[in-house]
Amino acid sequence: MNDLIAFRALLVPPVDEEHLGIDIGLSGSELAKVIYQEISVVLPAYRGNRLQKILAGLIMAELEKEGHSFRYICCTVAPFNMPSLKDKFA
Repeated sequence: MNDLIAFRALLVPPVDEEHLGIDIGLSGSELAKVIYQEISVVLPAYRGNRLQKILAGLIMAELEKEGHSFRYICCTVAPFNMPSLKDKFA
């Protein structure tokens, strides 16, 4: 089987008035050091296998290999989305 069962994406956000770095009190010069954990998707049949957490580790390791100098990781999560909340705190 060669089906895509899960993916995770990062985003280097544009510096604009909706930048999440502003919400956490970063100065203008610090905004360029922010990357977003943008989205995680896992097919329903594969949920409960910690794939979000595994993908987070993999994607952050790849980002580090690339030598980027991001200092902050931001994201938004719906407060009722327990799997995503657990993923972010992990």
